Amino acid sequence: MGANENACFLDKRSAFKSIASKLAPTKSPTA
Repeated sequence: MGANENACFLDKRSAFKSIASKLAPTKSPTA
């Protein structure tokens, strides 16, 4: 269960960063 939750979290985080970079390509995430 823990592994699945971790994978889901990483997947959402990756998707968020991808969308953020597309919305604001000139801005870099502080993360």
